[in-house]
Amino acid sequence: MPVPLLEMKGISKVFGSVKANDNVNLTLYPGDILGLLGENGAGKTTLMNVLFGVYTPDAGVIRINGKQVRIRSSADALNHGIGMVHQHFHLVPCHTVIENLMVGQKGRNGRLDRKTVLDAMAKIRDRFGLALDPDVLVGDLTIGEQQRLEILKALVRGAKVLILDEPTSTLTPQETEGLFDALRAMSGDGMGVIFISHKLHEIQAITNKVVILRRGEVTATLDDTGNVSRHQL
Repeated sequence: MPVPLLEMKGISKVFGSVKANDNVNLTLYPGDILGLLGENGAGKTTLMNVLFGVYTPDAGVIRINGKQVRIRSSADALNHGIGMVHQHFHLVPCHTVIENLMVGQKGRNGRLDRKTVLDAMAKIRDRFGLALDPDVLVGDLTIGEQQRLEILKALVRGAKVLILDEPTSTLTPQETEGLFDALRAMSGDGMGVIFISHKLHEIQAITNKVVILRRGEVTATLDDTGNVSRHQL
């Protein structure tokens, strides 16, 4: 077996008297598209916010490529190759696509130059089919295009693990299929994807394994999702 891209072992997170995550285990290998399934309040987003450095776990360890790491912030997560697309996008509407991609980016001599970012966009377009006009204002993009920009932000920063939190909730069916095509290309390129959803048909359509959460605990981990019935899920 290859070394996992990501391991979360015994992760617990408590808010007051509420156990949002209780001894959660999750493993992601290169090429995996892992579905994180559960009802609202099951602890899915909390778990991913722990992974992305928004919350500090009260117990448990995280390993990246077999090495234990401490993730204290989203910047730490990005430095470890973890990107996350939240339900609510973090974009500047009055800036262009490329300006949003350059925000917070650092090159050898300070801020990244336009050519470097354009080259990165071209490589991502060719590998994953994620294309955007760099000079369009973000405020003029559709919701699906804004999501694509959020994915580009993670990939330009070198993400090898991509977390998507309920990514299809505001997409058209055509945009959803375009997203799925990009995720399949990422899987084929050896990336790992964590797909948070409560939609069973989407979990079956795009993931190869699934972790089911209920009240903060893992109730099942299922491989080969395509052969799992909705009743099992």
